[in-house]
Amino acid sequence: MDTKEKQDYKRFNKSKLIWDSTIETAFMEGVEKGIEKGIEIGIEKGIEKGIEKTKVEFIVSAYSKGIDLPTIAELVSLTESNVTSILKENGLM
Repeated sequence: MDTKEKQDYKRFNKSKLIWDSTIETAFMEGVEKGIEKGIEIGIEKGIEKGIEKTKVEFIVSAYSKGIDLPTIAELVSLTESNVTSILKENGLM
C-alpha cells in the first residue's frame, strides 16, 4: 500500500468511527426518548384508570344510598345508560 492509499485508509477509518459513534448516539437518544414517552403514557393511563375506578366506586356508593340514576349520571358526567351498565357490572341491577 502506498502513502496515499494509507492516508485514504486512515481517513476512511476515522470517518467510519465518527459515523458509528453518531449512529450509536442517535440510537441511544431515541431509546431514551422512547422510554420517557412510555413512562409518560403509563402514568397517564394509570391516572385515567384511577379516575375511572373512583367514578365506579362513587356510582355504586351513590346508588346504594338511594340517589336516583339521573342525578348520579349528571354528577359523574355519564349517560344514564352508562351508569346502568356500571351498576349491572357490579351486581346492583
